[in-house]
Amino acid sequence: MPADELEFHDVVVIGAGVAGLRCASQLVHAKGVKDVLVVEASERVGGRVMSNTSFIPGLSIEMGAEFMHGANTTLTRMAEEYNIGLREIFTWAQSNEVIFWPSYECKSERQIMFP
Repeated sequence: MPADELEFHDVVVIGAGVAGLRCASQLVHAKGVKDVLVVEASERVGGRVMSNTSFIPGLSIEMGAEFMHGANTTLTRMAEEYNIGLREIFTWAQSNEVIFWPSYECKSERQIMFP
């Protein structure tokens, strides 16, 4: 590439997964870096985070990262910062009582034994 076609940036972040996007955001907002370029190899951002809504109508199937563990993590802080709603799942399942049923519904053992 000829030198006159080169692009120069203060920082180049490799990867537009959650870590790369958070890194770029922190560099701009917390550190005051003016020119950050995020480079991603695939056609979409998100890295391992990928929801598919076409498999079962009305349901979202997670094709990558599925859960955020803990209440005060980088991801939960990012969700709050960008006003992204989170929902708790399986908070009622305190043991191994949750099983999958052939109709793709998530039911407890009690619901199956006593419909």
